[in-house]
Amino acid sequence: MLQSSNVAVVTGANRGIGRAFCQVLLASGVQRLYACARSTSSLQPLVESAPDVVVPLRLDLTKPQDIDAVVAACTEVDLVISNAGREGYGDVLTLPDDHVRDLFEVHVHGPLRLIRGLAVGMPGGSRIMLVHSTAAMSLSRGGPLYSASKAASMMLGLGLRESLAPMGLTVTNVYPGFTNTDIIADYDIAKADPVDVARAALDATYAGSTNAYPDLYAQLVHEAMRDTYDAAMDEPGRTGTEIIARYRALSE
Repeated sequence: MLQSSNVAVVTGANRGIGRAFCQVLLASGVQRLYACARSTSSLQPLVESAPDVVVPLRLDLTKPQDIDAVVAACTEVDLVISNAGREGYGDVLTLPDDHVRDLFEVHVHGPLRLIRGLAVGMPGGSRIMLVHSTAAMSLSRGGPLYSASKAASMMLGLGLRESLAPMGLTVTNVYPGFTNTDIIADYDIAKADPVDVARAALDATYAGSTNAYPDLYAQLVHEAMRDTYDAAMDEPGRTGTEIIARYRALSE
């Protein structure tokens, strides 16, 4: 899948799918891995697993100075995985304004600044992955503003794909579904293994896919949106309920 010459940047590398991406890259022979998180101490176990490969970097995507420092530190990069995210549970009418702003900073504005900065130094043939969520395609009933920020992130990926293609860079949008991470740890539903999700997303990216649906729930959402788009736009809550019911039946 990967060549040993790869130099990768992974954001949100300290846990969940981000940590799984790092594990898969290390197992595949990545030469250098810039692992980014808000706290570099949380990256220590990853550093200890491959001290000659992993470079820990502080990155808070709400802080432009952090982003610019990461851009300056990362050299010879040919793979960027924009994965960092935050939860966004709450009603549209009551979720605090600062939380809403953070959602769009972390999912849209920060990644845009980071990718703009890194892309200029990436050689032709390099790859960029934006890790969104099925919530970008199908409304999250518990976090509609989370969905809004992820949908904006999805459109950002489409725009970047068009703009970076002349530079020989490819952009893949990744839509994980229910995955066994801290964010949904208490949610009573079958969850995909983060390593399986990361591996499937990387396989799709290196196969040239523009979109990756790396688990069963993601595939069901894609299928539903493809086949019942009008219904999903008219009654998104009901459509989401129907998809989850089908997923529960198939994953039992």
